[in-house]
Amino acid sequence: MIYQNKDKSILPDAIQVRTLLNKMQDQTPVKHLMPTERVVDGDNKYFLTHLANGRFIIKPNITQQGVLYYGNSNGEEYKEHFKTKYYPSGNNVKKLHDELMYHNVLLEQFVLLVKTFPLFKLLDEGIFIPELDINFSLGNPYTLAAAYGLPSPFINLTASKDVAMFYATNEYDADTGVYKPAKEGTLGIVYLYRITTPLGQTSELSTLGVQIFPRTFNTKQFSYVLGPGEEFNDKSNVFGLTFIQNNEASKYYLDMFDGGKKLLPTNDFLTLKWNSIKDDIYQAAVDINLKKNPDDKRDDNIEALKKKIGRNITEGFPIFTKADLAHTDLESIWNSFLEKIYPLNESDVKIVEYLKQLPSIEEYACYFNIDSYYEKR
Repeated sequence: MIYQNKDKSILPDAIQVRTLLNKMQDQTPVKHLMPTERVVDGDNKYFLTHLANGRFIIKPNITQQGVLYYGNSNGEEYKEHFKTKYYPSGNNVKKLHDELMYHNVLLEQFVLLVKTFPLFKLLDEGIFIPELDINFSLGNPYTLAAAYGLPSPFINLTASKDVAMFYATNEYDADTGVYKPAKEGTLGIVYLYRITTPLGQTSELSTLGVQIFPRTFNTKQFSYVLGPGEEFNDKSNVFGLTFIQNNEASKYYLDMFDGGKKLLPTNDFLTLKWNSIKDDIYQAAVDINLKKNPDDKRDDNIEALKKKIGRNITEGFPIFTKADLAHTDLESIWNSFLEKIYPLNESDVKIVEYLKQLPSIEEYACYFNIDSYYEKR
């Protein structure tokens, strides 16, 4: 449901709508806690959570709130329709197939790339912690792709009102590559998504949380999946609030997040690498997509992709090369990643302490030394 009014003169501004969000969050009951979870103060904390599949996530603290948020500066468009752009629209069956196939291949290509980053590979394969007799592993590259702007079936929700308000009051300028205040007097929109069941029982909602890449460090992100043609606006537990943009509020949030750099750092090595290869298509990504869609024909897919990108398919798969990481301080990234974790119990403390020691443990030291890592590969 979208709350709006044709008379824009009586709509709230961004400062007022932020106050409304506070009130609505306070009045929304917390229904998603599992029996083993307890309420913890501090909305800037991140907790380790052990998933049913054996892996871990580092989840933003939402033990005191029953809602998540999404903001967009283009309120005029989004108040009418909010569909994921992953699924193309139209009536031409071949065009629809080819566009969706292209999006799928891009996703697989992104996943192949991140799995070659030393620290992601380390976490993905798992770290055995002898004292606890557990294998610590985490990483969800598909929801990570959504965080890095790839077309995907995911909507990037956040536990932070301020993060949502940043995106609701500022727009990305593709010409300059920076965020700027939305035009004063236009419509912005911010959404509340009410979590009505425990997260593990909400199949469409998953936690991106903190992963090893910098664009996950401050976004407090969750991922909501939409199917083909589904409208986020039509969901029963979704509420959208339109408001009038003003420069004062836009600049406030722009300054809060350093022009967006605290959320989308401009020197992010994954962004730089992806931007250098995103216009290419790699054969390995095409092959993975074909295995998942066995009714497709290889030659047809390759021809459609060549037409889309205007060049031949690249052999092999994308990788972080030694040169790509020559100026990357892997230990510093690792420490920044671990600093986000707030241990809730003795087991968490032992996990974090063991992870801090990894650069000096022979079995894992190669992942922190670029020369050793590439020799091992």
